[in-house]
Amino acid sequence: MIDFSSDGGLQQSPDQAGQDVEILKSGLHILNYAFSNEALYEGILSVLTKIVPFSDAAILMPTGDGGLETAVTHAGRLMLRVASPKGAFARAVAGEAIIAPDLRELDGWAEAAEGSTAAFASALIVPLESLDEPALIVCVHAEPAFTENHLRALRTFAPIAAQAVQWAKQREALERHRDHLEELVRDRTLELAEQKERLAQALEKELELNGLQRQFVSMVCHEFRTPLAIIDGVAQRVSRRHATLTPERLLGSVDKIRTGVVRLTDLIESMLDAARLEAGSLKFEPRPCCLGPMIDEVCVGIRELNPKHEIVTEVTGLPDDFPADIKLMRQVMSNLVGNAVKYSPEGTHVWVRGSVIGDGDVVIAVQDDGVGIPESDLGRLFDRFFRASTSTGIVGTGIGLHLVRSLVDLHGGEVGVTSKVGEGSTFTVSLPRRRSDQPGMEPDALIGNAA
Repeated sequence: MIDFSSDGGLQQSPDQAGQDVEILKSGLHILNYAFSNEALYEGILSVLTKIVPFSDAAILMPTGDGGLETAVTHAGRLMLRVASPKGAFARAVAGEAIIAPDLRELDGWAEAAEGSTAAFASALIVPLESLDEPALIVCVHAEPAFTENHLRALRTFAPIAAQAVQWAKQREALERHRDHLEELVRDRTLELAEQKERLAQALEKELELNGLQRQFVSMVCHEFRTPLAIIDGVAQRVSRRHATLTPERLLGSVDKIRTGVVRLTDLIESMLDAARLEAGSLKFEPRPCCLGPMIDEVCVGIRELNPKHEIVTEVTGLPDDFPADIKLMRQVMSNLVGNAVKYSPEGTHVWVRGSVIGDGDVVIAVQDDGVGIPESDLGRLFDRFFRASTSTGIVGTGIGLHLVRSLVDLHGGEVGVTSKVGEGSTFTVSLPRRRSDQPGMEPDALIGNAA
């Protein structure tokens, strides 16, 4: 019931005041749906059925390109799309509440409804004001049943709905922000955990390396001191007794001095090669060479210094033009054969065998009857400064095998080992005739090249 004053104003009757109270009570139920926008829109339309009679209703929200379209409908029949608000929709967006007793006369309806005009007779269009973006509530009826009183009730309800939508949007924004912060915290926590793990591993590696370096320095000092002591002792004896020494004893003293010098030279050369390798300045100059005579020469030199070991070579079948750096391969063979002698009891044999396989690849094996290597040590045997547990009491620096693997790697080859404690070891070097990083390169083409 609507009362008009004498000056044309619209006054509220007691019945309308009671109606407003009921609308406010119904509006409070909307908050039960405010956990998401979609659920809230459906809740608004559900509560709206208690306030305004309609055949269908819809909430129109912005499309992002300046238009409006149906976000949710009550009965699923009212699908509106306004590409650019004009006419009645433009006025509604501007804040005007509109009642249309005859939809055929509503400017812009036919275009927005896309053929739905015939299904409905009248409409109410009310803006959801106080939102950051334009939004509309549209109610339609199959009969011209809407009155000004219905429009007024819908206008009373609209601010409540708009505030609920605003709360829902803020809640969703807060939840997105919370989820984003939680994701950032998770990512940062994971990053810190990974960083902590990397630092712990680096610290452990550094401590291990420091320990190995201290051990290396100690071994090197011992290695230098031993041959120097031999050289100095023999030289002092020769100096004191030179007048009484027989040629045979003098020659024996000279041999001892020479042995000490050779040991010092080998040690210094190994250390220098390892340093050059680490610095990346070690020259690699593969040329066609004769591996067999080089291996025989190395074994003869070691045999002279260790006459109580029997070194047997079987390398006559190796090619005369194998592409390799002869100087570096001499270092490889000196380390392997020297180790075989050093870790084998006097009177035992060392076998050095060479063969050609496949398309000209070379395999060289050095076998001894020495102390052997525990299986648990094999995985680290070629690490820098590492020495097997069975090497206790035997002089060494722990860089020889590391250098062997690095030099064999330069040739594109591989080095492996099989061993059993108390029964000896076999080291196998496999060298490809053509390196994988130089496909099709013939030996002559390798002359003078450095990798």
